[in-house]
Amino acid sequence: MCLCLLCVTVTHVWQVPPTMRFVLEGEMPSYLMAKDLILQIIGEITVSGGTYKAMEFTGPVIEAMTMEERMTICNMVVEAGGKNGTVISMPFPVDVYEILVHTPVARSLETFGWFG
Repeated sequence: MCLCLLCVTVTHVWQVPPTMRFVLEGEMPSYLMAKDLILQIIGEITVSGGTYKAMEFTGPVIEAMTMEERMTICNMVVEAGGKNGTVISMPFPVDVYEILVHTPVARSLETFGWFG
């Protein structure tokens, strides 16, 4: 009986995309929508200006946006050739946090010191 052992090493090459950061300051007029804003940005950097780049959006304008508007901004990043779009997160609602803390999964994780 022959026992053969085969060792294979796999090398993955991961390339981290460069980041373009957009700090949006001031106030957005009420007659403009998030899509208008991202289309203006894409117009300035051109449709290939974000090719294989991560695009980060931050600033008071983004902080004032709803979750749907933030999702629109991130979704439109691919129209500029971007790899991904990120925005700053919204504050976590306390009432949702309180609900999550009292779930059975949270209680079981709490016994191991992983949550809470």
